[in-house]
Amino acid sequence: MEHSLKTQIRNGIDELTKISKQEGKNLSISNNSKTIFIGKAFESIILDTNIAYIFQKELDFIVRYRNTLPITVLDLIYACKGIRNLLLQLNKFQKHKCYNHDVINYAAILEQELSISLSYINSKKKQTFITHLPFCALCYKRTFRSYFYCENHSSNQNRDHYKKAKSRLFNTAKQRIDDEEILEKIKSFESSKLKNTKTAYFLYTLTAVISPVYKKPIYTTTELLDLIKAHYPLTSNILNFAYLYKQRDIIQLAFSIVEQLDKDESVMWKHKNADLWINHASFPELSSTVINFISRYEATLIIANTKPKFGPNKGTGEKRSLRESITALAQQQLQQTGKINQSEIARSLNLSRQRINVIIKTLHLDR
Repeated sequence: MEHSLKTQIRNGIDELTKISKQEGKNLSISNNSKTIFIGKAFESIILDTNIAYIFQKELDFIVRYRNTLPITVLDLIYACKGIRNLLLQLNKFQKHKCYNHDVINYAAILEQELSISLSYINSKKKQTFITHLPFCALCYKRTFRSYFYCENHSSNQNRDHYKKAKSRLFNTAKQRIDDEEILEKIKSFESSKLKNTKTAYFLYTLTAVISPVYKKPIYTTTELLDLIKAHYPLTSNILNFAYLYKQRDIIQLAFSIVEQLDKDESVMWKHKNADLWINHASFPELSSTVINFISRYEATLIIANTKPKFGPNKGTGEKRSLRESITALAQQQLQQTGKINQSEIARSLNLSRQRINVIIKTLHLDR
């Protein structure tokens, strides 16, 4: 059933994409004469009747459609007042525990394919090289309707939560990290108002630096739990290891760990793309996924427990002195040769050329 739904939706989108190219019109989320409405891809896709009745009961339909059973996916889109509203409702629906796996998985497939369909809007501007992050750039949760963020941290849907989470992450990093290059990058991103791909990747990496992922071969569930206890103390204080050590199946152990830490997130693990995420993963792949999740959960706890620090950061005097030295050497080179030799400055100060490059860009000496 789910496979058929996925195939029908993708075929519908492919067909509509061909029509848009033939007519020279962009696909759009709205219905107007200058574009082609993306919803037309779903007008012939018939919903499973039993699930349609469940959707009619559980989803928030607009008044006009409340007494009408949706027959097609397009009917469902109209009943929920658009694709984006439907996506939000499908995500919440998947957290229901009163429906079986087939129903939840049907909703998950529908949500996934509708989300993919939105990427075809204004396809001329689409960046096909963007990599979908496995976890939210700012926490441990699965990404939702975004390549980079969960529902709570979406820079478009929850701008205040996004800004606060980013600020707390930067505050924690500045107190715990001594790497000059990373600190210079933080300063650069703090001054930037852009919410672009580069920012998301940096936030994702920075969260991982707060609590590193320990990579080692893991062959048993006991080894996995031992590693968690040894390297992630804040998370370990929450987990019930007496229960977890009794689990011998890696899939059940993964579900149990996530459920103990975040019940809502465990529902997502069980039902959203479970075949790709869990069921068909090998033991090393799934154990690696669990460690990544635990690492990011630990980082979230560390960030939450780190108090904001005001005033100059540790080592400010030394950093100022270093910048002054680099500035003096760079200006001297400009006067003598008309250009900056970063390799020579690096050798003079016994630093890496990469670090010199970051500081020179920060000081705008390369302009």
